[in-house]
Amino acid sequence: MAVKDCTEELTPMAVREIALEIQSGTADPGAVRDLLTAFGNGVSDSQVDAEIVSFLREGFSRYAAGEGSLESCLGLRRKKGRPGASEQMQVEIALHVLELRLAGEKQIDAVADAAIGFGKERTAVEDAWHNRKESALLAMRLGRAAAGAPWTPKEAAALRSIFKRSVLDPEK
Repeated sequence: MAVKDCTEELTPMAVREIALEIQSGTADPGAVRDLLTAFGNGVSDSQVDAEIVSFLREGFSRYAAGEGSLESCLGLRRKKGRPGASEQMQVEIALHVLELRLAGEKQIDAVADAAIGFGKERTAVEDAWHNRKESALLAMRLGRAAAGAPWTPKEAAALRSIFKRSVLDPEK
């Protein structure tokens, strides 16, 4: 999330999002620099200022506790290794895999198609599916409920097979 020269985009939620990305190691160091620049230039929203001060306090506390270098604690340097997808992106990927599975694709083909569609490695899509498939099912159920579109018998059977009844029937 870039905030440079776009103070209208710098909201308390945007500051919190950057702080969460720092904690998960997925923050863009450029966005953090933009955030610090905006703070140095004196943003006018007192709520945003309070969020930035909170962000800085947490970063300095992690640094003082020996949890990393000042750069890494403030999010100016990413963790080593491949950056992971955000939780929201993982849910979107898992939802796409679920949609493909309900359309009749096998798991391996759905993962491969989602990897191509999202420009991710196959293992990243597999991780997203493994970690967020229940969230994807919930998102799909909410969307269907809002649209008044119940599951067809074929879809219900596919869901039971995909989730092995663990999510759909907790007692079994």
